[in-house]
Amino acid sequence: MITLTGKFNHGILPNTKLFISENAARELAKILKANNAPALRIGVKGGGCSGMGYVIQLEKQPHSTDTVFEGQIVVGESVLDFALVIDPKGIIFIEGTEIDWEVTNLSPRFVFKNPNAKSACSCGLSFDPKIGT
Repeated sequence: MITLTGKFNHGILPNTKLFISENAARELAKILKANNAPALRIGVKGGGCSGMGYVIQLEKQPHSTDTVFEGQIVVGESVLDFALVIDPKGIIFIEGTEIDWEVTNLSPRFVFKNPNAKSACSCGLSFDPKIGT
């Protein structure tokens, strides 16, 4: 696991960390390069079968209030940059999460191991948070 420490412009969680596997970092860097995007936004919203769902989208320009997590990974003979951004409302639900990449039944996806979840649905895209929404 690669430990990423967030750069932030707010005081919500000053020592925010995310963890990303090498496989997830490699895929993230490839996705960003293929889409000419500087970052991937990870957020949460109400819904899903467990109460809160993850939202993943390409981000062209992070907001000044986002927490930005940056890293580099070697892909082939290139060193690629990658970045994840999380808004202030989502950071309390995502802080400390481990992000992995898996391919099951020919379906590749990011997988979240979230320490802020009481439980998660079987598909891994929604969770019941330990803290109130």
